[in-house]
Amino acid sequence: MGEVIITCGRSGLNTEKNKECLQVQDLRTGTLLASYKNNSSDVTCIALLGEDYIAIPQSDSSTLHFWSWRKSQVHLRSTLPERVGSIIGTKDGRYCMAGGLSGTIYVYQVATGHLLRTFEAHYKKISCLSFTEDDSMLLSGGDDGVINVWDTARLIDGSVVDVKPYVTWSDHSLPVTSIRCGHAGVRGTIVSTSLDRTCKIWDLPTKSLVHSIVFPAGLLSCHLDHSEHSLYLGASDAKIYTIHLNSAYSLSERNVKELPQNTFEGHTQAVVALGASIDGSLLASASSDGSVRLWDTSSRQCVRNFSNHGGPITALIVSMKHPDMLSSTERETTQPLESFKKFKPEEYNLPVRLQRGPPYKEILSVWEDDTSLVRTDEQKLVKKAKFLKTYLSESTQKQLDEARDTIGKLQEELDKLKQNAIGYSNHRRPLGASFKDTTHSSIEGIRLFV
Repeated sequence: MGEVIITCGRSGLNTEKNKECLQVQDLRTGTLLASYKNNSSDVTCIALLGEDYIAIPQSDSSTLHFWSWRKSQVHLRSTLPERVGSIIGTKDGRYCMAGGLSGTIYVYQVATGHLLRTFEAHYKKISCLSFTEDDSMLLSGGDDGVINVWDTARLIDGSVVDVKPYVTWSDHSLPVTSIRCGHAGVRGTIVSTSLDRTCKIWDLPTKSLVHSIVFPAGLLSCHLDHSEHSLYLGASDAKIYTIHLNSAYSLSERNVKELPQNTFEGHTQAVVALGASIDGSLLASASSDGSVRLWDTSSRQCVRNFSNHGGPITALIVSMKHPDMLSSTERETTQPLESFKKFKPEEYNLPVRLQRGPPYKEILSVWEDDTSLVRTDEQKLVKKAKFLKTYLSESTQKQLDEARDTIGKLQEELDKLKQNAIGYSNHRRPLGASFKDTTHSSIEGIRLFV
């Protein structure tokens, strides 16, 4: 099937390339396989939702664009509660996590678009999100220099009211720029980079810091190969540094000196993203200079240089080639996708079950399902609220007036019955009977009659 490089970036000066800032190229040959239009993002992340969709936040608004592998145009647009700095999806494509500029994390269900949870994770912008290989833990890094580890099961469980991090690491002194997890699940190696020029290696089972390595420049990106043997770090000085994790000398030094044999040199600006082939023989790097370079990891030589973007590249990932890329063939296993909602379900559901009938005919026309509670967007919510306020108040007043009329009619009938009963008792009163006895018998007759 082959591996591909997926890159996105900000708009350049060329207006034609502005519309195609999401590109897919063959990893081995560099051939441009597909270009997806209407993307302008300065966020350093690309989220793959299952096998069918690509999601990227846009830089000019709080909009999230979804592309299907089969079409070059945007498949779906969603408006999020705020602009996000990072986004990631679970490997099965069921859930998506977005980190906002305010430090809030939003948890979405992809198939329905429901916002399952929002919680404050950091004091400043969330700069990166990463899952462990088994998706059991979510790691978030922010501009506050803090790394939080969250239990994914508790994040998607609606019965959990308050979520707290499994562990918090605050050893970085400047914003965290990237987090990478090894391929052994929660027991894998965890690497973080920061603008404080340090790369830190963590051990999740013991919740401890294993190593902290200082570099000559601020670090913006990192990549850990599948064997967890080589660690590649992209720096702001346009160089790519290499650390061998099984080398005791490299880790015990604690301060990496600038050695030519340990660096990949060729970019002219900061290296913002890294990716590697499955076998680890090729390393792909993206830079703010608008180029993507392919390196041979053994010789550290650049074997190919791509410059198809019209502006700076902000994100890069290496993935397997999709079999239906830009194909009109529809598969039966297409993953469901709905527009992401801005509010949680309980924030825009109305606890009213409408009945069928003429008074509610107009209201039912705006409901997606007139037999159950339905979650809708803001506009439909406002429209339904207006109808409910008008028709339900009129219906209640009408029922109250009808009840008052019925009570008045019953009172009139009761008075007539009392008069008839008294007249009948006076007509039947025996001679010599007192008025008191007659009145008492009349009242008893009324009670029996009623």
